[in-house]
Amino acid sequence: MERKMYLDNIERDEIKFGYLVTTQQKKAWNVQLNLIVEFARICQKHNLKWFAYAGTLLGAVRHKGFVPWDDDVDLAMFRPDYERLKKVIVSELAPEYSADFWYDYAFEGERNPQNLPMLSRAVFESNAWWPSTACYFKIRDERTSMIEWADRPNVKQGIGIDIFPLDPTPPFNSPQHLKQFKAVTELMLAVSSPKTVADALNKKDPLVTDRKFLKALLKKPFRERALEYEKFLADHFFESEYVAHINSIFAYRRAYDWRREYWNELVELPFEKFSLPAPRGYEQVLTAHYGNWHELIRTHSHNAITSADIPYREYFASIAPRG
Repeated sequence: MERKMYLDNIERDEIKFGYLVTTQQKKAWNVQLNLIVEFARICQKHNLKWFAYAGTLLGAVRHKGFVPWDDDVDLAMFRPDYERLKKVIVSELAPEYSADFWYDYAFEGERNPQNLPMLSRAVFESNAWWPSTACYFKIRDERTSMIEWADRPNVKQGIGIDIFPLDPTPPFNSPQHLKQFKAVTELMLAVSSPKTVADALNKKDPLVTDRKFLKALLKKPFRERALEYEKFLADHFFESEYVAHINSIFAYRRAYDWRREYWNELVELPFEKFSLPAPRGYEQVLTAHYGNWHELIRTHSHNAITSADIPYREYFASIAPRG
């Protein structure tokens, strides 16, 4: 399918908010806009609710488009819609696009009957954010490159957009819900740091999750453990007072004050030549996430190597240095 052009002056560098935006960056953004259109088409077809999230929400509110120094797209859904999307996304995507799930990888020494891309044990033991602890999925354009991990040629690394699930998070009024969240923590550790859980079992540390279940879970490959984790979250979703992407809390050791009421209604915000759905309480969401989000603080982009024209497989086959 021919890629549509959604940005003006794509062949010229320009300065936005005191930052140099190159033609290469614009071409990558244009790929991401095409991906958003495809994602929105599928969600509309299946009546799924989604919204701008994190840096994309900030860009929509503050810049009416991309944050000039940002190079990714963040979208979010509540867990029930996210789970429904997982069931249809692979069959619905256009052929040049692919869904890249954080759990669709295997690690050295594991059973791998599905012939999943194999990653080294060193990558897993480094507790690397992608794929071993990310807990979301990406939609990628297979014709492009967005090289974040030069040491992981088996990982999909085309330009993509990130789709995050939102789940209930503390504080909880119910002891049962707090117990469930402790179980979520234990299951996540069983996925990302199985030795930690094995040690706790051996030392007979108090655990919320059934010990026999945990022992059996630790014997399974990474993908099966990850799917058990997501199944637990899907089975225990409830109308909580607070929501967040749980693994961001685990990764950054902080909880965002995201009250569910901020997200109950959606509004449309301008974004480049489009509009994106956003939580009506976007100002409160951004303040909880960034503090003074009106202040322009430039951050480094995620990726050192980006190409809208060279497929990532070609990059690794022909360009990437070899040890």
